[in-house]
Amino acid sequence: MTVTLGVAVDGKEMGDFEITLHQGDEAEARVEVGGVFLISLTEVTPFPVIDVETPRSDYAAQLVLSTIGAKTAVRPSSWGSVKVKS
Repeated sequence: MTVTLGVAVDGKEMGDFEITLHQGDEAEARVEVGGVFLISLTEVTPFPVIDVETPRSDYAAQLVLSTIGAKTAVRPSSWGSVKVKS
């Protein structure tokens, strides 16, 4: 499953980033943004099934935002929402 994110930091557009999550390979599903942040895709539900059509609006993605070099993720109150574009 590949998720495309449009990312802005302090109102400045950083661009679009793709993160691909392969079942069993969650450690590789992350992207670095601006040399400061790390966005990890930890879960997509429902996980896609071959030959089963699922509307994009039915998917939910769980993301974790961290600062590079930090030992913990950014506190949950600073998280944003993720919307699926049709």
